[in-house]
Amino acid sequence: MSETSIKKVYVLLDGNGDSQKEFQECFAGLFPCLDISSDIYLLSEDISKDYSLVKGTIEQVAIFLKRYPFYRINIHPVHPFPLFHQGKDIYHDLFQITTPFNKEGYLHQSVSRLMILPVLAMEGEDMNNLKQCSQYLDFLRDRLIIPSIYISGVSPSGIGGIVKSDRERVYLELTEGKKLERLANTLGIHSVFDDLTIWANDPLKGDLLPGCRSVILREKDGSIYNCFKAFSMDKPVLSLYADRALALSQTLKAAEMKRSDCLNCSVESLALMKDTLRINEREKEAGIISSYLGMALVKRGDYDNALKQFNQVLENQGGAGDRGAILLSKALCHLRRNEVGKATAALDEAEKYLPSSAMVYYYRGLVEFGLRDYIEAIDRFNDALRLGADQLPLGDVYFYLGLSHINIEEYEDGLAMMNRAEEFFTNKSPVYYYMGICHLGMQKSAIAIDYLKNALACRPSEDDLGSIYFHLGLCYKELGQYKDAIAELKKAGDAEGGRKDVYNLMGYCYFKLKEHDQAVICFQKAVEIDPSSAIDYANIGVNLKEKGEGEKEEAVSMFKKALSMDPTIGFARRYLEEM
Repeated sequence: MSETSIKKVYVLLDGNGDSQKEFQECFAGLFPCLDISSDIYLLSEDISKDYSLVKGTIEQVAIFLKRYPFYRINIHPVHPFPLFHQGKDIYHDLFQITTPFNKEGYLHQSVSRLMILPVLAMEGEDMNNLKQCSQYLDFLRDRLIIPSIYISGVSPSGIGGIVKSDRERVYLELTEGKKLERLANTLGIHSVFDDLTIWANDPLKGDLLPGCRSVILREKDGSIYNCFKAFSMDKPVLSLYADRALALSQTLKAAEMKRSDCLNCSVESLALMKDTLRINEREKEAGIISSYLGMALVKRGDYDNALKQFNQVLENQGGAGDRGAILLSKALCHLRRNEVGKATAALDEAEKYLPSSAMVYYYRGLVEFGLRDYIEAIDRFNDALRLGADQLPLGDVYFYLGLSHINIEEYEDGLAMMNRAEEFFTNKSPVYYYMGICHLGMQKSAIAIDYLKNALACRPSEDDLGSIYFHLGLCYKELGQYKDAIAELKKAGDAEGGRKDVYNLMGYCYFKLKEHDQAVICFQKAVEIDPSSAIDYANIGVNLKEKGEGEKEEAVSMFKKALSMDPTIGFARRYLEEM
């Protein structure tokens, strides 16, 4: 089925007699939107009051399944424990609806395509009558009806022995609000966790989390919500009663693209599930999910929440291999947050578990790079390559090796590393940019221009445009092509306002063209950005001097100001003495 098909439907039975009739007329319109294996939750505060609607809905599902034999649907009535005899009558009737499907499953040696899996809400008074509750659960099990328990406002410590199989779940209430909203949100949080478990254990999961393929529906007005975040904010996407069949399906598919952030919901759900996981003996699953969630958060750049996930794993698991990998991921988060000390501590700990890991040395290289100890960084990156190139993100290693050489003006070595990095990069703009910097550093400005233009052609990020245009301007300036230099520097100023070096270099180019008024304007912008820039006050003085006697007094003032800030500016002192 389509990735936009609905896996789970949560129906809040909160209407009256009139809405029950309209609901039964319209609800079947959702069935074509369902996944071939799906679940429907019918949430009721009083199963005896809502019994006819629950039964009618299950009968509608049975008709649909007989017509479409490739579907499998589980029905989950969610309600408080009923009176014993009343509850027996209700589920005896519902069992009759599923009997043909149970026989079909038996004949084909497969799971029944229609199963009733009730979730029974246990409240304070039920704890005083655990024996009767247990008898009622046994009655359901005898009829192939697998029950689960929802615990509201009571201690879970007293329910030991009630749950008798892995398929029977215990749901601890996790949210506040009205009763049906609490039921829906708690079940939704559990659903998100189940989806996370499937995702974390899928070897082909990729980097993206599964979308929340659930809808929540209110019987009273037909409001449909396309995720639990939208439900909690009361932002329905459409109405069951206003839309029909094809329009309903199309609207839901469109709404699929507008869901709230599934990653944030996943993080919140996992945090809320702590006690429930302990009761259901699923803490190990939580650790696996936390580690993968942390990695997904790293790829999104949310290092703060990623660290919380990694710390959670480290507190609860002791596997040496896994622990080393988590510590490496933790070190990366600290690096991205410029927390060099914490990154180093995490790497020291990781190395105890992974003593020959190339990744440890690669990250140590990043630490030294962040500290601007580029010679040490080069040594660590080379150590990483020696220990195991197959373990490394080679493009990144060569790129940072190249940057380290560039930062100590070893441009030939830097260019060699950038040439090796190029084959690993899909977006080659950063690589071409630094290749241009290398050629510029080797006094090959014409070649540098070609690489910088290639960097522009590769659609760089907006944050990089200012630097690319600036260095293009610098190349043209080195070639004595001052008008071309000014054109590129203007683009640099437009792309990244507030760069003093742009206006300083532009002022120099105007000076060389003897356009002294424009030069003064540029140097004035430079000192507006940095009032402590003595050299730019001196540059203003030089251009005023070149304009003639009429600007002599102002030129003298600029030279004096420049020298008061930096007495080492020789040309300013010389001109001042001449004047």
